[in-house]
Amino acid sequence: MKESNINRIRNILSGEFTAKSSISIGYEKETDNHKDGDIWEDSNGKKFIKKNGLVRSYSKLSSIRNTTKMPLICPVCGSPMTIWQDHHMWKKFRKCFSCVINEDTQRIINGEQEQYEKNKIKQNSKAWLNDLEIACLEAVESIDSKAFVTEMGDIEDWDAGHLDKNKLKESIKEHISELKEKLDIWKKQ
Repeated sequence: MKESNINRIRNILSGEFTAKSSISIGYEKETDNHKDGDIWEDSNGKKFIKKNGLVRSYSKLSSIRNTTKMPLICPVCGSPMTIWQDHHMWKKFRKCFSCVINEDTQRIINGEQEQYEKNKIKQNSKAWLNDLEIACLEAVESIDSKAFVTEMGDIEDWDAGHLDKNKLKESIKEHISELKEKLDIWKKQ
């Protein structure tokens, strides 16, 4: 019998089932004692974090990912967020469906619902105008290309030389600013 087998049997009889029966020489694994919340990087450049005693890989987007996850309970009222409407309300309002319904009901009781709806419509209109301006200016910038490929694979040369991009941008900005002024007048009413 080998000495390692005898040592193994001794360990089993003494109740030390996980004890080593042989000694290895050479490679020793580094052991890092990390505490909860520690973030470290291994030799390959990968980051890890220790949370609740578990080691997890850590990426740059981990914090962003955590803000988009819906919690199990509502942070406002503490009720479990289990119905499908909670998911949609969490994306928009960061609270459960019941809290949103309760707030809407309170606004109706207090007579503030009409003003709230007007403010929402005005905010949406302003955001839409900003998106429209960005889309129009991006479209003007893409005019540079003179050759286009059709669905049939033919290459068509279009001469956009007669368009002055600066005049077109100014015109778009003027129209958007007129719309914003009208929106501001409407907001004051």
